[in-house]
Amino acid sequence: MRQLIKRYPVLIFFILTTALGWIAVMVGTAVMPIDEEHEMTAMHGILVFLIASPSVVGILLTIIVDGREGIKELFSRAVRWRVRPVCYAVALFLPFSIMGLGYLVQGLLGGPLRPINFVEQLVFFLPFGLMAPLFEEFGWRGFALPRLQRRYNALVSALIVGLGWALWHATVNYMGKVVQYRATIVPWLLMWSQYNFTQSVLLSWIHNNTRNSMLLVILGHFSITMGNMFGLPNATMGDDLRATLVNVALHWLVAIAIIVATGPKRLVRESR
Repeated sequence: MRQLIKRYPVLIFFILTTALGWIAVMVGTAVMPIDEEHEMTAMHGILVFLIASPSVVGILLTIIVDGREGIKELFSRAVRWRVRPVCYAVALFLPFSIMGLGYLVQGLLGGPLRPINFVEQLVFFLPFGLMAPLFEEFGWRGFALPRLQRRYNALVSALIVGLGWALWHATVNYMGKVVQYRATIVPWLLMWSQYNFTQSVLLSWIHNNTRNSMLLVILGHFSITMGNMFGLPNATMGDDLRATLVNVALHWLVAIAIIVATGPKRLVRESR
């Protein structure tokens, strides 16, 4: 088994995280049925993080594949803070700003917007904002991305991570929509997965431009989670679809701009 993991480390990582995520949700929804009005509850999300944390899987596989030196290198990247100050600004504010801009665009297009209670939303999202990066990023960008980039260019690697990220997130993000609107999961999976693809490009760009700093990636993931404050549920499925399409379009514009500016090979702008 050890040799199999060493031969296919990223594939094993994706299989384990996806399988554990779906098992966690099936167990969780059996114990705590999903509320059709409020979608998934905070407890469902916490249960997935605790049972199927990509970071835990990534750390365990790092120990198996690379031993003590590998885990030392992984954790050293978590405190790699000596990067350009502008990188901190980008990681903390760009992902959050994209969702905020999407909220404003929806209003300009005449879409129905629910007022945002920032204090209430902050209380709800802050624990997830702190928890999600720590429980996820040592797997996605800590374990999987560097190994993929040894074989593929940065863009392909980012999209592969985005696919695994989307399949794992399907358990929480998409199942709630299916129950709320009594819809099939495939359309929501295809649409909402676009967030994971584009945000994977964004976080991979941050990762590669900060000497593989996990600290900056964690800050970027924190910003993504807090940006969900603007993604409040809409009154109808049609409103929700329009809001999602607006946000997906903005995320793709940012991702394409990054690719054009830096190139797909490393997602790093080459110095002359």
